[in-house]
This record gives sequence, structure tokens and C-alpha cells, in this order.
Amino acid sequence: MPQARPLAYDFESACKRWQEERSRGRSRGRHLSEILKRLMKRIDPERFSGGGLDYALFQGGFIWEDTNSMILGQQLGSGQIETEKDGILMTLDDFDAERWRVIEYKSTKISSKNPIRSSSFYHWHVQIGCYCLTLDTLEAELVVRFDNGGYELGGGRFGKTVGKKWLLIFTKRELREYWTMILRERDRMDEEGA
Repeated sequence: MPQARPLAYDFESACKRWQEERSRGRSRGRHLSEILKRLMKRIDPERFSGGGLDYALFQGGFIWEDTNSMILGQQLGSGQIETEKDGILMTLDDFDAERWRVIEYKSTKISSKNPIRSSSFYHWHVQIGCYCLTLDTLEAELVVRFDNGGYELGGGRFGKTVGKKWLLIFTKRELREYWTMILRERDRMDEEGA
């Protein structure tokens, strides 16, 4: 066995730097993600205003999204798409032009036992609905990696990582309501200089 000496390594800081570097490539302006994050803090402060950010968790989710977008982009000639509506920038993970569907990848620690239409995933529905509105479609494919499965093992063991996929079908009314809510929050942010 080789000798092994621990080295100083701040994993959290490394993940934070990676996230900051990743964000530098984004277009300047108001992004849907920042509006939605603030909106969710107002709607459900107990869940969304918690302590510090878990950059390592974010890194795992972004790697999942970026890898899927890149691989499918190579295979199908598609990939992440930046779009804009009413001055709000959005980055979709992918788009299926044949079926005219938004494709979104998510990675989460939320239990896979939660129904996808539960409030646990409301923020995803708003986000994906806004993408659909922008691209004039009512359909989206949602591919989710549940890191801890359904927490079925217990005893400190969370469960096997599972992947699930859904076809989400929105109504025009839902999309209009989501977008109205986002525009109102954007306007609040602008008024406050946030």
C-alpha cells in the first residue's frame, strides 16, 4: 500500500468556484432562474430560504444536466438553448424539434415516492412551463435522477439512485398564469433594485 497523507482541500469552496465559473458563461441580464428562486422564497420560505447553499449538490445536478445535454446534442444535433421573452433569459436543457417538446433534466435528493404533480416539484413545473410558453408548445419531457431513490433502505441508507421520465402536458391557461406570476416577480425585483 502506498503512503497517504491528507492534503488541505476545501471541497465546498472548489464547488462554489466551479459554479461561479459556470455562471460567467451566461448572457448578462435577468434570468428566469433568479426570478424563480426569489419567488419560491416568498411562496415557501421554510423550504427555500434555508441556510447556506450546497454547492456540491448543485454541482452534481449541473453535471447531470450538462452531460445529458452534451451527449444528446452530439447524438441528435441539439443541446442547451438560450432563449428570451419579455427581457427574461432562459436556458433550456434540450428541445425535441420533431415532437416540438422542451426537454429538461433534473437531479434531486427529493424522494422518488413523491408524485411528480406534488408541490415538491412546483418550481420545476413553473420553470418548464415558462420554457414551453417561450417555444409555443404545451409539451415537455422531464427526466429526473433521484439520487436517493425513494429513501426505501432506511437506517442511514437512502436507497438506490433511480431515473424516471415523464411527458408533461400543460394547458395554455397554466402557461399564462406561470408567466404572469414570473413577470410580477420580475417587476418587484426591478422596483426594489434587486
